[in-house]
Amino acid sequence: SGPEALKVLRSPETIDIVFSDIVMAGGMSGFDVAHWVKSNRPEMKLLLATGFADETLRAGQDPQLAAVKVLRKPYSRSDLARALRQILDD
Repeated sequence: SGPEALKVLRSPETIDIVFSDIVMAGGMSGFDVAHWVKSNRPEMKLLLATGFADETLRAGQDPQLAAVKVLRKPYSRSDLARALRQILDD
């Protein structure tokens, strides 16, 4: 859930990348988590996933999230690996 993700993200742990579904339980979306990351831990890389085309379009319309990669479901292991490699190399 988003609240559980924020507990981890607020910790002093080193986190290289946040990979989150856009639709989550717990009253927060992956967009909410991504906004928190952009505002509070901008050095972290982000990858969002969704099975809903509307959510992909919504990410592109949000100026703060326009550069965040959104992986469409269903995706293969190679799709995930390619997306992670691209984000980590940026």
